[in-house]
Amino acid sequence: MELDGLLEVLNELGYVGIFLWLWLGMLGIPIPNEAIVTSIGYLSGTQILQADKVFVMGYLGIVASLTTSYLLGRVIGKTLVNYFSKKRGTKSSIRKAVYLIKKYHVYSLVVSYFIPGVRIFVPFLYGMMRLSYVRFAVLSYTTALLWFCLFFFFGMITGKNEDLSILMIIAVIVSISIITMIFNSHKKKKRVEESFHS
Repeated sequence: MELDGLLEVLNELGYVGIFLWLWLGMLGIPIPNEAIVTSIGYLSGTQILQADKVFVMGYLGIVASLTTSYLLGRVIGKTLVNYFSKKRGTKSSIRKAVYLIKKYHVYSLVVSYFIPGVRIFVPFLYGMMRLSYVRFAVLSYTTALLWFCLFFFFGMITGKNEDLSILMIIAVIVSISIITMIFNSHKKKKRVEESFHS
C-alpha cells in the first residue's frame, strides 16, 4: 500500500480511516491487510501517527471485519455461499476454507487467519454452522491480536530503524524459506508413507 494513499485517507477521515480500511478490506479492497497493518506500524514508528490510537483503531477494524463475516454467515449464509461458489475469484477460497474446517475443526479459525483470501471465509462458514459466538470470539479475536501485533510492531521497528529493517526482511525471507522446505519435506514424507501402506 502506498504511504501517500494511507496518509490521504488519514487526512480526510482521521484515525477512523484506519478502522474503515481494515474493516472494509473484507469486501474486496485489493490491498492485503498485512500491507496496511505494516504501513500504519511504520508510520507510528516514524512518529507521524500516535501509536496507541493507531493500534486500537486498527485492531478494532480487524475485529469488526471478523464479526461482520460471522454474522453474515449466521443471517444469510446459504445465499452467500451459493453466490461465492459461482464466482471464479472466491470459489477456490471457499473450498480451502471448507478443507481447513474439516481438518482442524474449530482451530481452523486460528490456522486460517494466516492465509490471505481464506481467513474471512472461515468465520463466515462457522456463522452459517451456528458455532457459538463466545467460542468464535475467543479463538478469532485472540488470533487476530497476535497477527496484528506481529505486523504492526514489525512496521514500527522498521520505521524507527531503517537499517535494522533490511536485516529483518532478510530474516523473514530466510524463515519463510526454511518453513516452506520443512513443510514440503513433511508433505513428501507423508505421501511416501501413504503409498507404502496402500
